[in-house]
Amino acid sequence: MIKLNWSDERKPCDECRYNHVKLETNIFGNIYIEWKGWKDYPSYDCMIFNQDSETILICHEYSLDDAKRSVKAGILDLITEFNDDTTTNS
Repeated sequence: MIKLNWSDERKPCDECRYNHVKLETNIFGNIYIEWKGWKDYPSYDCMIFNQDSETILICHEYSLDDAKRSVKAGILDLITEFNDDTTTNS
């Protein structure tokens, strides 16, 4: 079981223009789930990019907990895909 240590909820700042939580990773760098805190029913959005600034994961959910689960599932899929590619190409 992988546990992701998200930050507490944060207000907009220089680092991120929207309300957000942050996850620091060694593989993907900083990952943010962002939402527009002034909306009654915001969507919780996340995009992860590779080193070439190409989007490799996008999630849009309607609760922060669902967004965290979606990001976790996406990260596990990316790692599994990478492992499968390296095993096949060995």
